[in-house]
Amino acid sequence: MAEGEPDTYDAGAQTQQLNEQSLREKNRLLALSADVGRSLTTKHTLPDMLRGCACALVEHLDAAFARIWTLNPQEEMLVLRASAGMYTHLDGPHGEIPVGEYKIGLIAQERQPHLTNSVIGDPRVSNQSWAIREGMVAFAGYPLIVEEQVVGVMAMFARRALNDEVLLALGTIADQIAVGIDRKRSEEALRASEGRYRAAIAHAAVGVTLADLFDRCLETNAAFCEIVGYSEDELLHKDFQSLTFPEDREESIARMEHLRSGSIPHFVMEKRYVRKDGRIVWVQNSVALVRGAHGEPESTIALTEDISERKEAAARQRRLLRDVLASVTEGHLILCQTSDDLPPLRTPFGSPIVLSASGGLSELRQAARDAAREAGHSENRTADLIIAVSEAGMNTIVHARSGEAQISIGDGIVQVHIEDHGAGITLENIPNAALKKGFTTAGTLGQGMKMMLETVDRIYLLTGETGTTVVIEQERAL
Repeated sequence: MAEGEPDTYDAGAQTQQLNEQSLREKNRLLALSADVGRSLTTKHTLPDMLRGCACALVEHLDAAFARIWTLNPQEEMLVLRASAGMYTHLDGPHGEIPVGEYKIGLIAQERQPHLTNSVIGDPRVSNQSWAIREGMVAFAGYPLIVEEQVVGVMAMFARRALNDEVLLALGTIADQIAVGIDRKRSEEALRASEGRYRAAIAHAAVGVTLADLFDRCLETNAAFCEIVGYSEDELLHKDFQSLTFPEDREESIARMEHLRSGSIPHFVMEKRYVRKDGRIVWVQNSVALVRGAHGEPESTIALTEDISERKEAAARQRRLLRDVLASVTEGHLILCQTSDDLPPLRTPFGSPIVLSASGGLSELRQAARDAAREAGHSENRTADLIIAVSEAGMNTIVHARSGEAQISIGDGIVQVHIEDHGAGITLENIPNAALKKGFTTAGTLGQGMKMMLETVDRIYLLTGETGTTVVIEQERAL
């Protein structure tokens, strides 16, 4: 080679060496990213996940040590969750760092990385004697941020300088770890919430059931199993309507259809279930629609209370009250428990009459007069019937706002059937409404009942939360 000519061999070797070094650096950063990703996706707990990330930083970047803190937002405190390299303990002065204090707390407060290849002399590295003794050269600290919320801090010390490529890769790693912390916390919060939910259901005093949109059982608790006599395995995927007493099934299905269609957000219904042993049990069901993340109907949840004893106690009280009222009124007032206790309809006399504030009462009086004459009643008996019918019709209009009347006749008897869907008479108010002249309360038949009992032969009364039916019967005098 002539003097003065470029040493092409040395230049080529140097270029090759630089290329190989760059390739090793890229492979090292790729391996770091892969190990961090593996820790973020395969570790089951947050400490294990972060420990794996810290170990990857030490291994692939030849760091002296690496640490990761997570933020306790309630106390504004950074809690050390992972440490790898020359220090692995989690206690000590760096175990908990208030936001805004020391270099780590300032990174969280300022939400900006702190990067330096001049640890010696860096004002944020307070323990300079330690840095000199350990030969620390570089520090890289990054806030861990998800959707503008700080979730922690990642930091590492190294005994050699960190180039721009490494620092850029560390910023990406920090973003990955931040997302991993947020995801793991969400998973833990969800598991905790599900645990509380399942514990609450399991120990609830009332039956709790979760059903799909076809009313098939997805989940239930011991209290509901006790009510219906089936095990949880037997109830799984069972149609709840198949447990419903046949006479209650139509209304139950209709309520569920209204719920699924969105026309009602929830409903409360009393109905009967048929237990596995064949016994009938009265329940009160409170049912609500469960919607998914996008608002679409997903399932239904029901709270079921066994009200059989309450129903039976009320029935006993009504039977006692029925006997007392029948005795006191000399058989003129018959308190009915169900529609089966009402007298059968006789031959209809005219069309049904709608009662409302806008009319119907005069039409009802005239129809009662015509029916009484058709049945051969005297003028006095007819006048008494019209008084009772007027009072019953007026009560329907005043307390229920509307109703329907049907007159029928047969064997000399005029029967006036008046039905409404008002609040009805409470069990406590029935004696007062029937026996006290002048007594009136919203939802009761009011002051006319005593007068009605004095003018007609029999009054059948069926009343409850869903309405009142009054049947008046007047016989032709012998």
